Amino acid sequence: MEQAAEQVQKRGRGRPMIRTPEEAAERRRAQTRARVQALRQRQKDEADRQAVAEQEAAGEALRRRVEELERENAGLRAELASARSELDRLRTPAPPSQPWRTQSRTESVHDIAASRLRSFVDRIERLRKERKKLRGISSDAAKTERSLIDADIKRVHADALHQGFDPTLIEQAIKLRAIPAAIRRERDFILKLYMEALD
Repeated sequence: MEQAAEQVQKRGRGRPMIRTPEEAAERRRAQTRARVQALRQRQKDEADRQAVAEQEAAGEALRRRVEELERENAGLRAELASARSELDRLRTPAPPSQPWRTQSRTESVHDIAASRLRSFVDRIERLRKERKKLRGISSDAAKTERSLIDADIKRVHADALHQGFDPTLIEQAIKLRAIPAAIRRERDFILKLYMEALD
C-alpha cells in the first residue's frame, strides 16, 4: 500500500495532485480562463498596433496633402503675379496706328482665361482622383481625408466662380473630358441631328 502511494506521488511530481473530479474541473476552468485572457491581450495588442499604424498613415497623408497645397499655393501666387502684370499691360491703351496690338492683347486675355480654366479643371480632377483612391478605406482617417478633399473641391468651385467661370459648366466639361474623343464626337453629331430634327 505504501509502495502504491509512493508511485502515485512520483507520477504526480512536478504538477499538482488532482484528487477529485471537482478539482480537475476547476483546474480546466482556470486553464481556460488563462487562455481566454491571453487571447484577449493578444487581440488588444493587435488592435493597438493597428490603431497606431492607421494614425501614422493618416498623419503621412495629411503631411503629403499639406505639401501639395503649399506647392499649389506657390503656383497660384506665380499665376496671380503673371495675371496682374498682364492686366497692367492691358490697361495701357494701344496707339490707334497699331491695330494689331489690340488683337494680340485680346488673344493673350483669351490665353490667360484658358490657362486659368485649365488650372481649375486640373485641380478638380486631381482631387477627385485622390478621393477615388480612398473609396475602399473605411477608417476615420480616410473619412477625414475625404471630407478635406470635398472641402478643397468646393474651394476650387468658389475660386472659379470668383474668376467669372460657371462651376456647373466646369463640371459638365470635366464629365465630357472623361469620355474618349471619338465617342464624344459621335454623340455630338447625333445630338446635332436630333436638334435639327426638333427645330
